[in-house]
Amino acid sequence: MFQHAQSSGTSDGAQGVADEEDEGEDGLPSRPRTRGDCVDGPRPCPWVACRHHLYLDVRPETGSIKFNFPDIAPEDMENRPTCSLDVADQGGVTLEAAGEMMNLTRERVRQIETRTLVRLRVLTDHR
Repeated sequence: MFQHAQSSGTSDGAQGVADEEDEGEDGLPSRPRTRGDCVDGPRPCPWVACRHHLYLDVRPETGSIKFNFPDIAPEDMENRPTCSLDVADQGGVTLEAAGEMMNLTRERVRQIETRTLVRLRVLTDHR
């Protein structure tokens, strides 16, 4: 059921269901190109290689891969959110809920939040 998506050559990395004319040679839909293509797509999301998928993270600088849920197969994530864009659409969540979604502790989520807010302040101060 789950397909590892190949790069679509687009910069936004969105996931979802593509048009019939975009089918791959295996008959399955090609990787979607926009959020609109995937907003009503299947869940759990089958596009594990999408940059918005919560199953793994890829560091572009090094190409290293980090599995966020090493003890869970992608197809077994049915009770967990699989797309960070779906989580963002829900609105704010608690640190505990965010940690559970990303397989992190509450404290680690707090640290990331603090570091991100500092970076945003620096960016807005320099404008």
